[in-house]
Amino acid sequence: MNDLTAERPAVTRIEVIDTIAGAFVHAPLSRGDLIRAAEHAAAPRPVIELLERLPERAYRRPADMWDELPGVPIEH
Repeated sequence: MNDLTAERPAVTRIEVIDTIAGAFVHAPLSRGDLIRAAEHAAAPRPVIELLERLPERAYRRPADMWDELPGVPIEH
């Protein structure tokens, strides 16, 4: 686990998942895959910026992202 979310993020886990949940049908996904899925869904910039903070690895399910971004709240 790393401390990539020292400051309060501008988005919540629910907002991220609402934007890219469908992409996990094609898992595993790279960080780039997640970012492209968010861009394709016209995600707000804060969602894309949050995904850009993820390390490059395979993400098989949404919970894998929260292992890397533990400080992202579920909701506001």
